[in-house]
Amino acid sequence: MPSYHDVERYFLEEEKVLKEWVSKEWDGIYGTQYRIFFVKEGIFSKKLIEASYNHISSIEFCRIRPKDRVIGAVICFILSIFIYLFFGNYRYGFYYGGYLNRYVLGACYFLIFLGIVLFVWFMLGIRKFMIHVNGRKPITVSKELSELIKYVRMRSVSQ
Repeated sequence: MPSYHDVERYFLEEEKVLKEWVSKEWDGIYGTQYRIFFVKEGIFSKKLIEASYNHISSIEFCRIRPKDRVIGAVICFILSIFIYLFFGNYRYGFYYGGYLNRYVLGACYFLIFLGIVLFVWFMLGIRKFMIHVNGRKPITVSKELSELIKYVRMRSVSQ
């Protein structure tokens, strides 16, 4: 977790950290009297987002549906159809006496099952809080940080 000293140089003279949080998305979240800081450290870079409580327009609780899950489901369905059509053809030796080889059919069923699981997982989505700040994209925070949301609401009302 990034320390207090990493964001200290961005503080005003009388500003100090009142609360600290850690989430899956952010390495450090720091709440001060006037602003909230979101810090993410990568291998080669550091991302620091600073938002004044006055510029937070709304907080939204939503479900985010990652697109890679539905893409994975579509790939599984297409692959199962391809395997069925390619290996189910009697010219390639996997089609015995009018019956499809059980291993090929098992692979098709498994891919269809995997596709259904990925699609259901896509539909369930991930529950997140989105903090809307004027002039930038929303900042996403995991739903486990409801304490952070209460803190931001309290601070934005008192400003």
